[in-house]
Amino acid sequence: MGPKEFSPVNLKPEFIETVSGALRQVSAVDPGPLEADRLISDLGLDSAALVDLIVMLEEKTKRAIDDRQLANMQTLGDLQNLIDLESGNAG
Repeated sequence: MGPKEFSPVNLKPEFIETVSGALRQVSAVDPGPLEADRLISDLGLDSAALVDLIVMLEEKTKRAIDDRQLANMQTLGDLQNLIDLESGNAG
């Protein structure tokens, strides 16, 4: 089975708040505005901080994030879609 396609989305305010809070905890770098098409690689996180971010998001959302799907993510919109898919809330 190939990688899942993620549809374009607008970031939900609660998702932005959750990601912003997690980013403040794992990095001293200000990521700037968080938009759905913002590349995760542009957040200024090293690999350890990215793992910390994912763990925090799992804890805050009470959802496990599938590592296989995580490898296919490029943007914050992809991450939001993945969390929604894992929770059964995909639109």
